[in-house]
Amino acid sequence: FSGTWTINKPSGTVTATTNMILDPSQPLNIISGTLFISDGAFLTSGNLTVGANGMLQNISSTTITLGGSVSNDGNIDLRAGDCPGPDTILLRSSSTGSQRTWSGAGIFRLVNVDVKDQGGTASITVYNGLDSGNNNTNWTFDGVTCPASPTPTDTPTATPTPTFTPTE
Repeated sequence: FSGTWTINKPSGTVTATTNMILDPSQPLNIISGTLFISDGAFLTSGNLTVGANGMLQNISSTTITLGGSVSNDGNIDLRAGDCPGPDTILLRSSSTGSQRTWSGAGIFRLVNVDVKDQGGTASITVYNGLDSGNNNTNWTFDGVTCPASPTPTDTPTATPTPTFTPTE
């Protein structure tokens, strides 16, 4: 598929148990629901848009490679285990040296993340992470503080397998 990938799941989670490798120019839109990237699975996409009712989540280790900008009005939750801990989530640009622009008024929760070549206007703090270079001043690296754990929510119930809708 060469078009936009859209996740529009009003409740529940779509889990990528293996690598989700889109073309670096291929957009990924998470309109609603959660896209959960499993331990060790990689994500590559073009522009990434997280809608107000959407979430991108990984809580272990992954590499996320961006070929375009990130717009977040929902929740981006990238936590490589307990804080402090090893930086096992890698956040990269598909073109080394080219910053990817992050924007939006959503929640950015990044813990134990190794970040390189990211920029934008959204104010983002990475807790106990690594600045691997060429990041804009909107990215702050706090090696002292660990964020409070989120309030537990109800365990999601299983729902039917979602359908991805590529568009041309």
